[in-house]
Amino acid sequence: MSEFGEVLELLLAHRWLFQSPVTKILVDQVLDKFPEGWADALESLTIEELNAMVIGGLVREDWPSSLVQFVRKCEEIRKELSKDSFALDAGVDRMEKIPKELIRGLSEKKQHEALLLGQLTHEISEEEGLELIVDLGAGLGYVCQLLHHLFNYKVLGLESNPRIVATANNRRNTLYPLSRSSVNYSCLRVSEDSSGEIEKLVEDFTGDENTNFCLIGLHSCGDLSNNALRLFKEMNRARVLVMMSCCYHKIEWLEDETRFKNFPMSRGLQQELERLENFQGVREVLGRPFMRLACQEPSEKWQDMTPEDHGVHSICVIARGVLELFCHRSKNFSHCKMQMDFKFYLEK
Repeated sequence: MSEFGEVLELLLAHRWLFQSPVTKILVDQVLDKFPEGWADALESLTIEELNAMVIGGLVREDWPSSLVQFVRKCEEIRKELSKDSFALDAGVDRMEKIPKELIRGLSEKKQHEALLLGQLTHEISEEEGLELIVDLGAGLGYVCQLLHHLFNYKVLGLESNPRIVATANNRRNTLYPLSRSSVNYSCLRVSEDSSGEIEKLVEDFTGDENTNFCLIGLHSCGDLSNNALRLFKEMNRARVLVMMSCCYHKIEWLEDETRFKNFPMSRGLQQELERLENFQGVREVLGRPFMRLACQEPSEKWQDMTPEDHGVHSICVIARGVLELFCHRSKNFSHCKMQMDFKFYLEK
């Protein structure tokens, strides 16, 4: 059996863990679906032991065999996946060289992501001898300006929102006027059929129809990553693809509402899905809640969680679940604007 097959069988056997959105943990009675003995075993753990179970595969001899097998299988898969991971050290010295205005408005997390993506893009592009980067979903151009400032690349940023494109160009003209000839932003809603438009924009920007380039995307939301893969395959001058995907749950559904349009793209995974007898059931399992889970932070985050952190997290999850259960039973749902605070929502 392939690795895909092993993972799919594990997911199918334990679908009750993730098949429902976290907000519906009480509505869908997820806590009642724990196999016999699991809840007692987990409730007896200290915070340190809980963290060690998630990170290091800790098990106890007095646990139910089904829980022991589950934890060990998860740890086996986690270790296998970690073999293909890589570490980047963008270097504190590089961060110190970045002008404050270049990263003003970015959270510490996004600064970290932008710097690592830029470092990886540079390492691979340098190996390929590339001097042009095409950023899909460039936003306000933070990564574009970073790549030019640190590594002197020419960068073409593509963004679907014309207002954001105008703001990015104004920001460049005001803060980085010397980069006008090297960094440009154009309005384009990228789809799987955008290869011709992208190549034309590249030619207009560089004045050369034969320029090779690197395709990148930071926070490539939903179908943008899928489209980027297809574009990379189709465009001969795109020599490198570097993507940091997100929001997998926003991938488009087909009209029959039984599966995603662009998932799975892998032939290997598709074959494993077809091999399983309950194919329709698998498609239901690999739905939006599963895709949301795939976007979450890695289990390694648990290493730094204190008892207080776990307490706050638990209260937040169960409190949200209680609200969902109340709305479900009373059939009292109300949509409101994001700026409305919770107190006003309850009063409304």
